[in-house]
Amino acid sequence: MSPGDGERVEGTRAARSQRARRRRTGEIAAAAVLTVGGIWYAATQAADVSQGPGPSGATGAAPGSQLIVLTVTGAPVPIVSVVSAGAEPAFTVLPPDLQLVVPGQGEATVGDVATLPADSSRVAVSNLMGGWIAHYAELDLGALGTLVDRAGGITVPLPDAVAVGADVLGPGETPMDGPAAVDFLFTSPPGRVTGRFAQVWTALLGQPPVVREGDLSATDDVAAVSRTLQRAQGAKVAFVPTSRVEERLTVPAQPEFDRWAEDRFGVPPPLRVIVENGSGAPGVGEAVAAQLLPGGFRVVLSRNAESFDHDRTDVIAEGQEFVEAAKAARRLLGLGKVAVSQVPSGVGDITVIVGKDFEA
Repeated sequence: MSPGDGERVEGTRAARSQRARRRRTGEIAAAAVLTVGGIWYAATQAADVSQGPGPSGATGAAPGSQLIVLTVTGAPVPIVSVVSAGAEPAFTVLPPDLQLVVPGQGEATVGDVATLPADSSRVAVSNLMGGWIAHYAELDLGALGTLVDRAGGITVPLPDAVAVGADVLGPGETPMDGPAAVDFLFTSPPGRVTGRFAQVWTALLGQPPVVREGDLSATDDVAAVSRTLQRAQGAKVAFVPTSRVEERLTVPAQPEFDRWAEDRFGVPPPLRVIVENGSGAPGVGEAVAAQLLPGGFRVVLSRNAESFDHDRTDVIAEGQEFVEAAKAARRLLGLGKVAVSQVPSGVGDITVIVGKDFEA
């Protein structure tokens, strides 16, 4: 993608920011009632607005994001957090029961996402946040304890006394070495793991230690992860705005969630994308998401198309106001034909029907 294309993508994001926020409230309910037939009809009623493949060389590379996703295993529940090294460093610990869309796989919880390969988990959490997360890291509780010791220990303010095995920690400013921090997390009741991790993580980011190769069980770039954590010194916890659906599902509260992501993590509200696999090839949904997310898109629905005989990828604008967004998506994918739906779905701003011309 050329610099000029990048500027146009950013312009699209700025112009749509306020409009995109207004559409969030009904996403979950609308997605539940949308049918394959409705989308297929919309696609067949589309008016063509471009011919031929898009420009070559579109990679969808991350545009210098200062975000990392960190997964810690070995606790009573998996811990997934997002750390920002922006102008006002912040981090969040994602509730393990929070529902999100995993591109290529459908809906899952954060706890489910934590069991995926680390790179796939990065795509899923990026999709939740609405912007690309540049780097990822995975470590176990033992390695976290090593980081605490490397930092010279931490001090955690405990409002109440906490029984940890045969010991009692707190109340008040409580020093912890690595083993004590590990025990504090490992003995957490499941409903309190994320809160305790937020306490430990706040203390550790007060003076972040250097992260070394052997500390991580998976990462794309250990040096970049270490640098980001160093720059996130003093980061404060930002709790995720959530709501309950039918008293059984925890979901991001919209439009509050997108405002929160923008205010605390610098991620502008994204455009909504429906991705349909029309080629039958495995891994299509995740691969498409990895290319679109850096351009300001979020996959809100990921599923198979009505058939797998699509030779060409179609990028369908769900109304004239999303034509420029569809063109931006086409540039990010590097291929496809842009069209305008005459019967907008009401769920997505654009629909991508992935053809056999797309290589995952």
